[in-house]
Amino acid sequence: MELSVLKSVLKKVNNPAPGLIARRWFLVPLWFLVLLSVLGILQLHEAELLGGMLYMLLLLFLGIIIGAATMLRVAEKQWPFITPHVSAESIEKRIDEINA
Repeated sequence: MELSVLKSVLKKVNNPAPGLIARRWFLVPLWFLVLLSVLGILQLHEAELLGGMLYMLLLLFLGIIIGAATMLRVAEKQWPFITPHVSAESIEKRIDEINA
């Protein structure tokens, strides 16, 4: 686990380009998909094709996805402020120690 985390951090330090989720244009399709999902769930519920419990579980799952996307977006936007304080040499040294 430690090795995969270190490799991930090293990759991010060496490639500071923002991820897909941090790009401004990504919000429009994301919210469009959320809107379509909510409307679809509501239509299925009103047509009595979904029970009450399944209706609530689908909305809960959608909320979890929105929360996770928001957390990832915030983390991506904060990364440029953290990168100068991360030592790539130290991470590479630890990766070499683990692989040895």
